[in-house]
Amino acid sequence: VQQYAAAAKLTPQPTYELYVDWALAADCANNPAEALARLNDAVRLEKNAHAWALIGMVNAKQGQSDRALEALAEAERIDPRFSMLYVYRGNILFTRRQYDEAAAQYQRAVDLAPNEPSARQGLQRAKAAAAKAAAAAAKKP
Repeated sequence: VQQYAAAAKLTPQPTYELYVDWALAADCANNPAEALARLNDAVRLEKNAHAWALIGMVNAKQGQSDRALEALAEAERIDPRFSMLYVYRGNILFTRRQYDEAAAQYQRAVDLAPNEPSARQGLQRAKAAAAKAAAAAAKKP
């Protein structure tokens, strides 16, 4: 994070890519406020689904699922073919125990990026959780 901050001072205007990389470093350093600030800097420079999806991811990690879903909706408006937004949305729906809806999001991600491991793993988890929930519901009188 410090190195990205130093790099930003060396240029008259930091680039979109610098802000996104800086945000990812801040997220890895467990500094979500810094990550969101840099991602907001990035989206001011460039209308890009990747940065909006990352805003969704960071907000979701902080338990701000409504804000996360809003950011993911913006990412989808910008580029509905950006597969990771569906993985992030699937993760939120999974944590809400909306397993069928989560599976549908993961499936969209798999359809767009068949080799994306997080999409495939999420789809398997969601399907298994949905089946388990359905079996438990069927046992109740």
